Amino acid sequence: MRIRAYLAVSALLIATAGAAWGQNMLPNGGFEASPNGTQVTGQDYIDTTTFPGWRVFAVGGFGSTYTVTGAAARSGAVGMEMAYDIAGADSALDMDDPSLRLNIPTEQRIYKQLVDVRDGGVYGGSPSFVAGFQFPTIGYSHGIDPQANWETMGLTGRSDGQGTLSVRYDMNPGGGVNKSVYIDNARVVDVTHADRMVNGGFENSDTRPINWRFFAVAGATGSATITNDAASGSNAVVLERTAAAGDSGLDLWDDRVATLGGETLHITFKAKKEWGDNAMLRLTLAAWDDLGNFQGDLVNYLAAGGDGAFDTYSLDVPLYGNTASVSLAFRVMDANHAPTVGAFTIDDVVLMPEPASLMLLGLGLLAAFRRR
Repeated sequence: MRIRAYLAVSALLIATAGAAWGQNMLPNGGFEASPNGTQVTGQDYIDTTTFPGWRVFAVGGFGSTYTVTGAAARSGAVGMEMAYDIAGADSALDMDDPSLRLNIPTEQRIYKQLVDVRDGGVYGGSPSFVAGFQFPTIGYSHGIDPQANWETMGLTGRSDGQGTLSVRYDMNPGGGVNKSVYIDNARVVDVTHADRMVNGGFENSDTRPINWRFFAVAGATGSATITNDAASGSNAVVLERTAAAGDSGLDLWDDRVATLGGETLHITFKAKKEWGDNAMLRLTLAAWDDLGNFQGDLVNYLAAGGDGAFDTYSLDVPLYGNTASVSLAFRVMDANHAPTVGAFTIDDVVLMPEPASLMLLGLGLLAAFRRR
């Protein structure tokens, strides 16, 4: 009877978790609660009421303008134009006010933030755009150089257990003024028991593998390019190595994935070999602790990558008890883990806790039922 009850609770959790954790937690992430043309502009101000759910501010002499406008809409009627006008200390769009911060569970959980961004507005664009999480005692941020076309960028963060959350958007105030961007569709989802990849399917940009880092150093040459030859959706990425010297690959070193210490991560991806007689595709998972100390590579996994067709690969990797973040990396290597030349198309990269994590959650809920 206990087994049946446990399985029933687990099945219910698995069936409902995606819907609950997949919902956007931001109450006005599309900025649709304000009429077209609503604007805040000036120097040395803090405004928490003009844009429902959001605070805009400029301090230390900074001058900035925030405008809800149809020109910034990727979907719906409007989006937000951010513009930096006069140099000063700081300016941003955020929720870091007691009346606006979101209430979240007090245990540590993992959250994923996504936002659509492109160059535009009064100054035509900006060389930098930064998205961030603001928990009471810790913050996370990730920046990009916006492009002419819409892209979706984001990041993950682990809450600090203090029970509130804010997000922040800026254009690197220390990097000057006379710059502007359009943003839309800001969203935050709880991914404690869901896929934590920001751009695992390479669908978030049609021109580059955004949120991923390509590198070729010490004599290595190669590229990482978006292709429409995808296992699913419209895009995938081709990782090519054309010189065996040095080191080259595609990774998440600059946008690591937040984790809970001691959990086991379930990783899946699809790959096919494009060329390279001796080439294999190696996946590495590297780890860092709470203090940012590198813990080493937890696994080096070789995938053959069937010629002409995508194969699916999966592996489970247990983390150290204090692992706080990880980076996935793909490299073209031979069967002895030595660099070699070749190319692989990669798609549908997923990183999430192994299914047993949901089962453990189910056991906790079942125990609660028994206590009642």
